[in-house]
Amino acid sequence: MLRTVLKFIARLRRFVASEAIEECQAAGQVRGGDPRELVETRGMKQVTDLGAIEKVVDDIIAANPDKVAQAKAKPQLAGWFVGQVMKQSGGKANPQAVNDLLKAKLGI
Repeated sequence: MLRTVLKFIARLRRFVASEAIEECQAAGQVRGGDPRELVETRGMKQVTDLGAIEKVVDDIIAANPDKVAQAKAKPQLAGWFVGQVMKQSGGKANPQAVNDLLKAKLGI
């Protein structure tokens, strides 16, 4: 039994370290079984495809030209765009990728 638990914990640690899911999700929702399988079945996999994230970013920027002008004047308003991208992606977009793309596209 202990060997099984230790193997599970080792798999889980490797999986969390791979940045496929956040530690809080892993700690709060994984209760046995294969971590990768649980993430897939529960829809917890993070979107890391830059093309898919960029499309969402482009759509939000195009739909909100007034917010773009405001963000260029006041860069901390870029957080609004991050929130919109996360909302549109169901919270699954990689936040670092979202921030990097937004900074580049907004010129901030």
